[in-house]
Amino acid sequence: MIGFDMKLPPTEPMIELMIDRSRSRRQGPTVRVRVHPGATVRELQSSIANKIGIEANQQHLEFNDRVLTDQANERLSSFGISDRSLIWLDDRGSISQPFH
Repeated sequence: MIGFDMKLPPTEPMIELMIDRSRSRRQGPTVRVRVHPGATVRELQSSIANKIGIEANQQHLEFNDRVLTDQANERLSSFGISDRSLIWLDDRGSISQPFH
């Protein structure tokens, strides 16, 4: 038997984000969502939908007064989001609509 050393790439650690639902129609406690550091806004929306049942197209997300859009498939890191960041969730309308 021929032996070989197959090294797997290191796995990226997950980051935990806090989703504040106080602006949401379906208010509830802040929830924690775990995603990869290289995750996109779309992937975060999917994680939120799986965790609390609010569909991605009904999520309006903000971080540091910036709307998180999935238009360009942007990574969370491009918004400065890192482990334990607090994301605001409003489910009153589509993410593409202006926030009031």
